[in-house]
Amino acid sequence: MIDKQQVVDLWQECFNDSEAFVRLYFSTKYTEENTLVHVENGKVLSALQMLPYSMTCWGRELRISYISGASTRPEARGRGLMKNLLTEAFGIMRSRDIHFSALIPAESWLFDFYKKLGYGTVFYSCIKSYEVTPIRKCSLSHSYSEEELYAYFMISMGKRPCCIQHSFQDFQIILADLYLAGGKVFAVIGDKGHIGGLALVVSDSGKVWIKEWMYDNDEMKKKLLFEIESLYPRHEIVSIIPVSHEEGTPFGMMRIIDASMVLQYYA
Repeated sequence: MIDKQQVVDLWQECFNDSEAFVRLYFSTKYTEENTLVHVENGKVLSALQMLPYSMTCWGRELRISYISGASTRPEARGRGLMKNLLTEAFGIMRSRDIHFSALIPAESWLFDFYKKLGYGTVFYSCIKSYEVTPIRKCSLSHSYSEEELYAYFMISMGKRPCCIQHSFQDFQIILADLYLAGGKVFAVIGDKGHIGGLALVVSDSGKVWIKEWMYDNDEMKKKLLFEIESLYPRHEIVSIIPVSHEEGTPFGMMRIIDASMVLQYYA
């Protein structure tokens, strides 16, 4: 039996997240079966979560485990506790027929730490700024239900060649997290009144960050930018976009768990 409150306390000690976000995470994503801890004298010293997702790759849906909340109390660091937890996690993933494990290091020095455990940097990113093209104001945006937004979200995500997919519950959590940060959802009208573009944005210090967006064509992209600029005038509109390793900086890492199966799929 894992002491959940101790895991929550460890998270709050190690990460700079708001209490509202921590409550959201541990009420929606946390499960004991996907949590590993190292305990000494009744105290949780290190912990991680293995969040299950599917990922589209090579025309298939593969199973992936995202490492979340990997943390160790400051006084217990340097003893190999996280290395031991991750090694245990890899065995559990293999028993669950997981193909890959992915994570986003919280600090730059952690890339070297995870590399020693078999992770490779495969996701690179850069910050891009966008110019708004003036367009004729017309009926651009519309209020859509979460189900309609999710349907468009999934269709768009399914078109990406290599992408982690999300359930409807995941999408609801994404929206809840966005709203906690004071963010907004923009959905513009496309053909026949259907959604033609979707953007999740949050403003911070004179900038509007596009956390995620998708659109049918360049015209829908222009509409989204116009709507965003209309609500946030005199703000710079930016987003973090995936790029090749020559163009960007390290962002996320991945490790193969089931090498034989992955090679079969690749072949």
